[in-house]
Amino acid sequence: MAHDRRRKVSYSVGVDKGFRQSLLELAKIYGYKHFKVLRTSHRLLASFFLGKIARSLPIEGIRLSAYRRQCIKMGKYVAIAENVYLDELFPYLITLEDHVMLSPGVHIITHHRPTRYWEPYLDAYVAPVHLEEGVYVGTNAVILPGVRIGKRAIIGAGAVVSRDIPPGVFAAGVPAKVIKTLVPKQKKES
Repeated sequence: MAHDRRRKVSYSVGVDKGFRQSLLELAKIYGYKHFKVLRTSHRLLASFFLGKIARSLPIEGIRLSAYRRQCIKMGKYVAIAENVYLDELFPYLITLEDHVMLSPGVHIITHHRPTRYWEPYLDAYVAPVHLEEGVYVGTNAVILPGVRIGKRAIIGAGAVVSRDIPPGVFAAGVPAKVIKTLVPKQKKES
């Protein structure tokens, strides 16, 4: 399940410890090699601004290049429309395999951090998001932390994906549920 991949994190950037120290703590928790890149706040700021710029770039090739520079893992023939939000704080936790298509307004989020008011009630966590080969995500869909979407799945417009989606299905709704299994069309013989 999606919730098994979540890691509880307590990070309070700029409150009781420095920003750099908070990043190093996260690196210890996860043990990711990618954190070597994030040892300075300069890299994080660069990633943040690259994400902001990439969202509004009209040329797709340049947009994809900017997203790749954020350490987002992307396969071949990935299509990302304008105004797609890919998490800027933990972009290296996003994996987009070959032939993935993200429509305008899609949000992919890899972390959750409650405000101070809600901290006693909610946990902060970080979890990877993985979109397998051939996934199509409709306009304004939201994909939450810890979700894996199976091969050739279609996510409907406006869906909120909070759990794993199996391969070869159409899922839609809030929260996203499997609507039907996709069956390849038979070629007509003449």
